[in-house]
Amino acid sequence: MNKTVMALAVAGALAAPAAALAQVNISGSIHLQMFSHDPGNQSSEKKTDIFETTEPNIVISGEEKLAGGLSAFFVCESSFDVLGTAIDGFCGRNSGVGFKSAGMGSIFAGNWDTPHKMAVSPMRGWFGLNNVFARSTILWNTAPSDVGNGFNTLDAGVQSTANATGFSRRQRETLNWHGPNWGGFSVQLQYSGGNDGTNLSSASPLKPRMTSLGARFGTGPLLITAGYEEHKDFNPTGAATGAYLGGTDDSWVIGAAYTFFGALKVSGVYTENNYELGNAANATLKAKGYALWLDWTIAGPHSIKAQYVVQDSPSGTAGANVNTYTVGADRGAEVVTLVYSYAFSKRTSLYGAYNQLKNDANTAAYSLGQTTTTVGGTQKAYGIGMRHSF
Repeated sequence: MNKTVMALAVAGALAAPAAALAQVNISGSIHLQMFSHDPGNQSSEKKTDIFETTEPNIVISGEEKLAGGLSAFFVCESSFDVLGTAIDGFCGRNSGVGFKSAGMGSIFAGNWDTPHKMAVSPMRGWFGLNNVFARSTILWNTAPSDVGNGFNTLDAGVQSTANATGFSRRQRETLNWHGPNWGGFSVQLQYSGGNDGTNLSSASPLKPRMTSLGARFGTGPLLITAGYEEHKDFNPTGAATGAYLGGTDDSWVIGAAYTFFGALKVSGVYTENNYELGNAANATLKAKGYALWLDWTIAGPHSIKAQYVVQDSPSGTAGANVNTYTVGADRGAEVVTLVYSYAFSKRTSLYGAYNQLKNDANTAAYSLGQTTTTVGGTQKAYGIGMRHSF
């Protein structure tokens, strides 16, 4: 719930005109988990209890009405982590400044989720992305945030390999257009700046750039989404300077959701990622996968949520490897999750959950995000959590 009253109180305390801050809103959420984690790695690591917070946020946004139906606006989203384990910094989440109107939608510059990622977000719904019970990230080779164009040879050693390979990302230094709603249909576009290319020599042919496009159509209980993203010269394997010859990596996703009787939402996505390794052998890698989600309000405050995620074995040039993906048989994974949730109100709920991730027989690449596992290993997590929004 937006707190315009809070904004007005701040305005009075600062002795500023109330009208100047009347359009400033504050909102956010907190999500805490306490669970038992079984690493399933057959090593000295034992089962343990873990506290975790997932995507806690506080959002400050404002808008000024201009002439002709045009408005100037800003959004500053920051982490609101009461555990002190995942501080992203002020405006470290979706943040930007720009203009909007009913006819053109919004045009802004900032640090924002890509349209490709936004095509998945309404499908996964409750499960989010970055917690032990949200492992659909295996479908997009992890989920980097606040990142630029490519690996360390393109970005002065700041980024990790995952930041060059992940297709579920929050991209910094971008120009964005979120189009208006045309009878239930809308389009989103994002284009990254060339900041990271300044680290390359003038003789380099590489021009790292990210482009992402999304579309959605919603009417009544039906929602259909699609997303496409292209990474130009991102160096996905982290090859040394001179060994990477350039290439284009891309990903596409389609999703659909339908809500039956206003109480049972069933949704799913199918995705495909393609990589050009940019080496002398012109090696390539392709990875496919899908996910299904269920959100069922049984009666009153009681609800059941579930997910099933399958990452297929990557195909392509023999031996090719890109972060968590390696070409070969039985190198995928499967995730199964079941949740019971009790809503005390529209803003506060308590839940219990069980989650299991199983690697295929020839890989140990995928985990629940807490510890590594062994080849063919299975990790499990179960526990309780609390969600509160304001």
